[in-house]
Amino acid sequence: MRNGLEFKLISLWPINRRNGTTTKFMRKGLEYLEIHSLRTYLETSYLIIHPLLQLSLAVTLAYLFLNDKKAEKPIGKTTFYISGTVLIVAINLTLLIAAPTNTNEEIQARQSFEEKKSLAIRAKSQVKLDLAIRQWEKIIQTILGFWVPYLKIGIIFTEKKDVTKAIENLKIAYRYNPKQNGINFFLGINFSAVGELDKAEFYFRQAIRSTPKNPIS
Repeated sequence: MRNGLEFKLISLWPINRRNGTTTKFMRKGLEYLEIHSLRTYLETSYLIIHPLLQLSLAVTLAYLFLNDKKAEKPIGKTTFYISGTVLIVAINLTLLIAAPTNTNEEIQARQSFEEKKSLAIRAKSQVKLDLAIRQWEKIIQTILGFWVPYLKIGIIFTEKKDVTKAIENLKIAYRYNPKQNGINFFLGINFSAVGELDKAEFYFRQAIRSTPKNPIS
């Protein structure tokens, strides 16, 4: 609780089960964010700024129109409408030019990613672990530098007790996102399994540091 606002950290891969998702809605939300983390900062900013500018423009024009009636020398409806129309067109043209564009290749890549991700999740839920690994590997080939597939593969190899391959994939995920608590946690699990306790402790501490309020610490 801070400043009257209650909040809770949740994760798809919690160290403590109480920090996991409790509803299907929460899980779907986090999975959506996982997918759309690929959206660029420019795209996200544009989607936020565009409607805000449109709203600000509408409010400004309404304010000017109402105050113009009270002015000693009103500019007149015709002049006002022409000026307002020119301003609207100018702002919308500027927004249109500034809008980020997605090539067909980018759109197809995102669609392909979502399809492969769904197949991987379904395979994992059906305990078809080798098939799930292959689907995540296909995503790695599609999107370079994305840490989630390596984490997913690392978790599957952890379940299969193939520590070497688990650590190999988790280390790659760690290189892309060293502060992610799930990556650190599973690295700690695997290093402890092979008796490398110093390394296990290091990664467990990293996981704790990323979620200091976690009761497990």
